[in-house]
Amino acid sequence: MKKPDEEMLIDLYWKRNEGAIIETQRKYGAYVRKIINNILKLNSDVEECVNDTYLSVWNDIPTTIPLVFSSYIAKISRNTAINRYNSQRALKRGKGEVDYVLDELSELISGKEDVESTFDYNELVRHINEFLSFQPVEKRKLFVLRYFYTESIKDISERTNFTESKIKSSLFRIRNELRDFLISKGVEL
Repeated sequence: MKKPDEEMLIDLYWKRNEGAIIETQRKYGAYVRKIINNILKLNSDVEECVNDTYLSVWNDIPTTIPLVFSSYIAKISRNTAINRYNSQRALKRGKGEVDYVLDELSELISGKEDVESTFDYNELVRHINEFLSFQPVEKRKLFVLRYFYTESIKDISERTNFTESKIKSSLFRIRNELRDFLISKGVEL
């Protein structure tokens, strides 16, 4: 169920009221910027990506009504930043946190070009969500912070009060458990 302020915000988008963007910036601006900054790091790119996120929300809402606005805008922010990152990477720009995250996840898909070419992406997401649903809250939180929000080990440590060493070893174990789970579901790795 939507919160009343989320319903009001969505209603502003639905009515094509430009105040919707101002209210989104006020309520979710820091959240959006943090997600994008975790991926891009370069301030000018972050600002452009934030604006692209708001434009995407503006264009998408008349046809999509999000169930949870904060999750919806997080997904759009993340996807916008990853698309920008991939464009930059193609231009051979510097190495960021995304490279480290992708290196870690490559253990799960070793020897394959990409997951989408070997397995239906939606099916893979369903399996990962199923795996996470069986995990304790602590493990789920670490996984999402690292692999959805692409937070650095240092930032996760500050957020959770765990040592960086504990986080690294926990993520290593979670990846191995996920790998075994995916294999048990018939995913070719």
